[in-house]
Amino acid sequence: MRPRGRPPALRRPPAPERRIWTAEEAVRFLWHCHQADPDMADLFEFLIGTGLRKGEALGLHWDDVHLSERVLYVRCTLSAIDNNRLVITPPKTRSSRNWVAISPRVAAALHHRARSSVRCRRTRERGL
Repeated sequence: MRPRGRPPALRRPPAPERRIWTAEEAVRFLWHCHQADPDMADLFEFLIGTGLRKGEALGLHWDDVHLSERVLYVRCTLSAIDNNRLVITPPKTRSSRNWVAISPRVAAALHHRARSSVRCRRTRERGL
C-alpha cells in the first residue's frame, strides 16, 4: 500500500524508434524549404549539414564561425532553465566542445545569413 497523499508513479511509455532521413529525403526537404522560405532553409541547411544539436546551433556566435577555414567551434549552448528562462552555458560534455567542419552548402547558408544580418542591422540603424 502506498502512503496517502502521494500520487501513483506513472511509467513513461517507450519512445518510438526514430527514423533517420535518407540523403534523398533530406535533399527533397531542403529543396522545398528553399522554395517556401529561404531564411528557414538556411537554418535547416546548417542543422542538417553540421549535425549540431539545436541548443548548440542556437548558442553559436559569429566569432566561432571561421568561414575562410570552413570550420566552426562549438563553445556554447542555449539552455532553458525550468522551461522559463534561456541562458547561454558551456556544452554538457567535453566532447561537445569541439571543431566542426563546414560543407560548401553550410558555408553558403552562413554567408547568406551574414549578408542578411548586415542588411537588417543597416535598416534598423536608418530607422526603417
